[in-house]
Amino acid sequence: MVLLHINNRKQNFSTGACTGMDRRKQTSRILPLLFFTALLILAVTGAGAVYVKPSPTPVPEWGLPLEDGYPAVIDRFHDPEAYPDFTFADDAELLEIIFPNVRDCDSTVIRTGNEVWMIDSADKGVMAGRVIDTLKKFRIDKIDTLIITHPHHDHMNGLKEINDAVPVGRMLICFPEDCTQHIINAAVLCAERGIPIEHYDHGDTFNIGNASIEVWRQYEEKWTINNQSAIYRLTCGERSMLFLADAEDKQQRLLADTAAPEWLNCDIMRYPHHGKTAMAEKLYTAINPYFVTVTNHARGGEAWYYLGCKHVPTAYTVSAYIRLTTDGKHWIAEQVQ
Repeated sequence: MVLLHINNRKQNFSTGACTGMDRRKQTSRILPLLFFTALLILAVTGAGAVYVKPSPTPVPEWGLPLEDGYPAVIDRFHDPEAYPDFTFADDAELLEIIFPNVRDCDSTVIRTGNEVWMIDSADKGVMAGRVIDTLKKFRIDKIDTLIITHPHHDHMNGLKEINDAVPVGRMLICFPEDCTQHIINAAVLCAERGIPIEHYDHGDTFNIGNASIEVWRQYEEKWTINNQSAIYRLTCGERSMLFLADAEDKQQRLLADTAAPEWLNCDIMRYPHHGKTAMAEKLYTAINPYFVTVTNHARGGEAWYYLGCKHVPTAYTVSAYIRLTTDGKHWIAEQVQ
């Protein structure tokens, strides 16, 4: 009887184990099926569809018309026929901001009159090549000033290739010249090629034609390099844009807490850290942008969902060249193929 009881227990245990194994096998078959079903739903509903969290408030009218009847930002990026009768005056002094079609790195060209600035020089290889293609397309044959927000590879390692294509007048940095290998390499290159290096920091202002760039850079020493980035406010007449570099949560919150509200409030915002990082709600509310640019593809990180919830017009650099042009009163945002 005892032997029979033990044998029955063994049999029951064996049966239970087999049942558990069968369940695990069934689960292993079901999970991939659920995954591919979800992909199929996305494909059927449209891979380019934007899914946004329902907003408890009505969608605002971005860029309400000024006294001349046109909005501050004329969005021809999403609607090429927007305000077709609007043109800049023939004698207007225009400022252009051009974003190459890069991803996961940064480079921005600012041109006004005969002066050209570049914010960051992207990464080496393919991305530097795309920056060079942009310079050729827009017939830019020099960089008067290259200003670096922080010394990471995706913001400065493209310098050599870009300088092989066009002359660079000077490089501005806000970190020590030996803090990363990337900036060490850049300093050596500048020394070899006779490119002067100048240092800047918080509170500095640079003039570019009829525009200005003001620098905000506050942080704690223990913070990451991203959270020590230089943030720029570009002002041209009545129009403005905020470049948030790779600022992450700590620096974003410090910026929101310490910068003047009128300094933060801008027409256009360059989303921080290639769209990968979350946006501090207090900072976004203070900026209250009419238009946003992201140096990545549409689903490269937090930006896609967050900005979708905000219903703000957004341009991603992978889709096309982005050009923002202003006369100091209005912006035209457009894509250039």
